[in-house]
Amino acid sequence: MAYTLLLLRHVSTLASRVSPTLLDFEADVSKPAGLVSRLTLSWIRNGVETRLDSPEIQDILKPATSQHLAAYNTDSHPSSLLAALLRYVSRDLLRQGAWAALASLLLFVPALILHAILVGIESPETMRTNRAWLLITSLFFSGLVSAIANTQCQWTGSKIYARLNGLLTGDIYAKMLHLPLLVDATKKILTNEFILSIINVDTTIVSEMGAHLHQLCAMPMQLVFAACALYTISGISGVFGLAIYVVFLPLLTFLSAGHAAAKQKTLGATRARTESTADFLSAIRAIKYLAWEKCIKSQVLGLREEELSRKKNWILWGSAFTTACSAMPLIATASALFFQSVVLHTPMRNSTAFPVLVVFVALRLPMERAAQVMSLLSQARISANRIDETLREQKGEIEQPVPCIDSGKLGFENATLRWSTNKGLSQRQHSSMIESMLSGFRLSDLNIEFLIGKINVVFGHPGCGKSSLLLALFGEMELVAQPSDSRSSAAYCSQQPWIQDETIRDNITFGLPFVYQRYKYVLEAVKLIEELPTLYRGDLTVVGENGWRLSLSQRQRVSLARALYSEAQYIIVDDCFSVFDEATTRYILTRAFKGPLMNGRTCILATQHVRRVVPYADHAICLDRGRVRAQGTVLKLVTLRVLSSDFLTAARTSTIILPAQDLTVNGTGFVFKNFSKAPNRYEREPRFACHYEPYEGTKDASWPSVEMIVNYVGARYDLRLTLCVITIQQLLFAAMGLWIEKWSSSGPSPSSQMVGFAIYSALTISSVVLSLARDMMSSRIGTQISRTIHDRLFSAILHAKFRFLDCCSEPQTAQTFGSDLNVVDQEAAPLCIMSLKLAARLVITIVLLTILLPCSSLVLAIFCAACATVATRYTYSWGALRTVEKKRQPVCDKHLEETLTGNVTIRAFQRDKEFMIQSQEKTAQRLQPSMAICASRQWLSLRVSFLASILSCSMAALGIQYANASNTKSGIIGLVLACCMALPDAITNLIELGAILSQHTFGAVERIRQHINAEQEHLERIKDEDPFSRWPQRGGVRFRDFSFYYEGKGQVPAIKMLDINIKAGSRVAMLGPSGCGKSTMGLAMIRGIEPSSGKIILDGVDIGSLSLHALRRLVTFVPSDAATSLFPSESLRLNLDPQLQCSEDEIHQVLQTLQLSGLFSADLNDMMPATLSQGQKQLVCIARALLQKPLVLFLDQATSLMDSDMENMVQETLRDRLAPTTTVITVTDRLTSIADYDYVYIMEAGAIEISGHVG
Repeated sequence: MAYTLLLLRHVSTLASRVSPTLLDFEADVSKPAGLVSRLTLSWIRNGVETRLDSPEIQDILKPATSQHLAAYNTDSHPSSLLAALLRYVSRDLLRQGAWAALASLLLFVPALILHAILVGIESPETMRTNRAWLLITSLFFSGLVSAIANTQCQWTGSKIYARLNGLLTGDIYAKMLHLPLLVDATKKILTNEFILSIINVDTTIVSEMGAHLHQLCAMPMQLVFAACALYTISGISGVFGLAIYVVFLPLLTFLSAGHAAAKQKTLGATRARTESTADFLSAIRAIKYLAWEKCIKSQVLGLREEELSRKKNWILWGSAFTTACSAMPLIATASALFFQSVVLHTPMRNSTAFPVLVVFVALRLPMERAAQVMSLLSQARISANRIDETLREQKGEIEQPVPCIDSGKLGFENATLRWSTNKGLSQRQHSSMIESMLSGFRLSDLNIEFLIGKINVVFGHPGCGKSSLLLALFGEMELVAQPSDSRSSAAYCSQQPWIQDETIRDNITFGLPFVYQRYKYVLEAVKLIEELPTLYRGDLTVVGENGWRLSLSQRQRVSLARALYSEAQYIIVDDCFSVFDEATTRYILTRAFKGPLMNGRTCILATQHVRRVVPYADHAICLDRGRVRAQGTVLKLVTLRVLSSDFLTAARTSTIILPAQDLTVNGTGFVFKNFSKAPNRYEREPRFACHYEPYEGTKDASWPSVEMIVNYVGARYDLRLTLCVITIQQLLFAAMGLWIEKWSSSGPSPSSQMVGFAIYSALTISSVVLSLARDMMSSRIGTQISRTIHDRLFSAILHAKFRFLDCCSEPQTAQTFGSDLNVVDQEAAPLCIMSLKLAARLVITIVLLTILLPCSSLVLAIFCAACATVATRYTYSWGALRTVEKKRQPVCDKHLEETLTGNVTIRAFQRDKEFMIQSQEKTAQRLQPSMAICASRQWLSLRVSFLASILSCSMAALGIQYANASNTKSGIIGLVLACCMALPDAITNLIELGAILSQHTFGAVERIRQHINAEQEHLERIKDEDPFSRWPQRGGVRFRDFSFYYEGKGQVPAIKMLDINIKAGSRVAMLGPSGCGKSTMGLAMIRGIEPSSGKIILDGVDIGSLSLHALRRLVTFVPSDAATSLFPSESLRLNLDPQLQCSEDEIHQVLQTLQLSGLFSADLNDMMPATLSQGQKQLVCIARALLQKPLVLFLDQATSLMDSDMENMVQETLRDRLAPTTTVITVTDRLTSIADYDYVYIMEAGAIEISGHVG
């Protein structure tokens, strides 16, 4: 424990001094390393200044494209995926096999040399000085060459892993980028999650199998060499012990396979818990709004208990496997000694016993690895088949539409199109069309000629085929009859905006050069230029899931701006106006689609907002069930009675051009010179700043994180008992070596030999039992830590203040519940216990060596100092490289997810080749730090083995000299040298575990601790007033001199001295510009923010005198963003009523009233459909608000994504379904929706400017 904590503290100090060269990824012109440098890995520069752009790493990570694999899998050379991969890395495999053969040959040479040394000590007349020094020198060089061979074998395996992983990732990515992701003949949806699972899981398993394939070939050689060595040392008795060893191998394989199967089940349960938790975290604000914390927590804890149960089974299999591995050399040694001493009646000799023990200990690690590889082989075969089926399943890639160059036409001639069984779309992109695709939907008898250089609008009822028609222009549908005339130069804006984790500028320019004037016109046309001051860095603000959280309207406008900024002659827009209000829609149609940006360009726009958009059309097409009902000008459609006559007036109004907007925002000082660096509102107004300490993805270990783990152990006697068991077990190992020495000198009598064997067997059995008990206690401690940390963490997030949720993004929190919590589950307790075991073994071994050979104290001190130096350098390097790896891994994963989600947009812009290159570069960047870590690990192993070889030689020389001088028994020298030969693995493992614990495990614990320590809401009363006995009865709300100031310099008020009285049962509307404080009022009513002054009174009671749960059961807040308020992967019942307070009839009645019953099945336990539009999601949010039966209902733009008919239906439902005493407060920009309201407040800058009755 002392060593672990000391190393942890020392590494934490070093972590702040990360070498900048580790984080640099600039081109390096350094020359490749020489032969000696490559053999000894000296190019790593002592393990400290490993450059990621080292030629030794760059040569491995040359971009692997699909053509590499295709070269091995052509029609002339048909083969399976595994055969193609084996041929691809055949040279590396042969090189690795050669190093493995050399390492296998040298594995048992130290045991033979030990045997010769002990024989020489037992027969001094045979040990000449020259022979002694020859043996000592041979011991050094055999250890050195063996270490180099093992290092090169493992390093070559790492290179094989990197090449296979890069190749498979690039090949799958290229295929999936060019193939739609819908269905095969069995109608099985190939979702993005499935593809990402193939890339992240299956490619890793296949690559690992390739890296360790040499173990299957090395194992027979090692057994043969071991048999020869044992026969040379002890004759037939050694071979008998080896036979026992071989008998154990099937058992090890069985236990390893069981361990792997249990691991897969555990990972499945972990994945289910993580996905469910991610769903709840995405809607954490809605959970807090509705006071659902308790029921949601119970839902997650149930999944957590299932996961821990699977984890316990996994640990049991792992304990059995590790116990069998540790017992194997002890049992084999005992069997060989039994056969020699009891069966053959040959006296025990030190020159036989200790070399036999060294052989079996040396054979343990290869046998353990061979068993793991054999169990991995079946998993690799399954993964390879999954990859092969994915690559071979769909042969025909999507081809770019054939451009019609000379005809000057764009459209369809007698065309019938359908969704092919092997073509389709990403489920996330176009989920609203999946059901119609699966049911055989087709576009029939299309005769459409779009007007070139004009605005063409496609409209019709939902599901009529508007989106399919647009995508057919890109070749996404299969032509049944007659080809279509289409263009290859097109820009596409999907209905669901696709935003990358890049800056706003990069999302808009999308790889094109930055042209200031064009860029400015685009920003103005989509009404984004006036919102840049509200962003942290203007248009250089990073957006996306891991960046700044844009509103749905802003995301859609960025997506539209990308299409407008492009140089494409054809702009394809799929109903982007659903998220805009009427004024914004009119502005964008006038400035973007009727403005100078569309000069000479053709626009094809699909919409269901007929009254808003169709009057701006030069050519309109009405679709009905996949067929053209009518097409032509607005006048023609009015004549055909497809449109009403008032469209003619609207069409004439749509030709009015709005005046140009001043590009300087008055009163803000934001001058648009470069759109980003000018002073913005975050630099001027502290009310927009986040004053909570921002979350950092990378955290170093700290003492508080160590203390937290110790405090969560549970009963302290468990920890003390575990430490005692570890100490006793290591003492038993020392006692076994001492007893062998004693046994050898006990005499040749059968009784003494039998007693010696009995005591040795007892020590062996005790050691095995203690090993199993140690693992069981480690499992118990680990389960307690995992359960406590998850419970504390989830409770902390559920009850954290909204300010913390604003500053800590959803992906960061999901990472804490995902990867960080998994690290704690799998590493915290086991690695700590393992580190303590290795530290105890090291201390006991050093003490034992000092006692047995007093003259070796100085040598041991120098050896320990050298190992400490190597450990410090390695830990420093490992931590820095791991930091880079943790930063690059999410970037690569996010890039894969983004491009798979936006594959249709990428193909439409013809950027698929650029994205393939980006994928190859990011994959190489992801593999670079992991390769550097592997190189550093082998550097460490080689240096420790080198130091151990020097120690063994020194101890052998001292032992021989000490034996000649003091007539020391050969058993003492045998025990000393056997301990020295076992040191390299123990020291290497201890240093690696120390680095992992300090830089990785406790780093994850520190990030979890930050979340646990998040500032919590006041769940109970914050004032001492007692509500009336019969309260509440009505829903009157009073803001009495209420003010709220954002913290920070200047104390800028969001709401200032608000004093209004809302009568019970009234319907009140709140109007005003964005940022005037309307939504802040709603948050204040549910105590989402605490007032700076004043109070809010509900039915005569200060809301501060209520518990938070009681208040939020009375006041229901419905936000505008419905997409982040639902649980997409959960049942309808869980989305509407997780507390089970309403009957099924009540729920169905509400759904029917809101016209939602047709969208859901009768069984409320069925999953939420993925086909809901944004407006329908808002209806679901309103439905669950009605089921809450609140006293006060606050709607914050909760109908902004609905059309006018749907919104009118909602207002009518609110009148009919709510109790007469329920107060409704609506924040809206649509005056038509509040025509029958009782009262209206108009806000400006946090204060009421105008108020009065409607009308």
